[in-house]
Amino acid sequence: MWHLKFDNMNIRLEYSPVLGQFNKAEATDTPDVANGFKTLCCFVDTYRATSFIEAIQVKYPDLKKQNSISYLTLSEMKQELFEFIEEDIKLLDQHMNTTFKRRRSLLNNNS
Repeated sequence: MWHLKFDNMNIRLEYSPVLGQFNKAEATDTPDVANGFKTLCCFVDTYRATSFIEAIQVKYPDLKKQNSISYLTLSEMKQELFEFIEEDIKLLDQHMNTTFKRRRSLLNNNS
């Protein structure tokens, strides 16, 4: 999930539509504009950034190729990130509902 723990959230996730590559930079690092990197998301957990990159590389295997003719635009990649986060939120909501139902059941049985 996208954690709200600030000590873990020190990564700025960048994407270069020129290279079709990602960069996990420290939040205080200067963006690598020479290679076309632009910020997708700031202050993201390292694990979630890595999970997103892996999911995108599975979905778009051409991103791993260095000689691909065209890569996703920054706008398209932002949409992919939005959908990834949206799915995480849905999974978190399902988990919370399941946990709530279990706790309610336990409380009702103990009453």
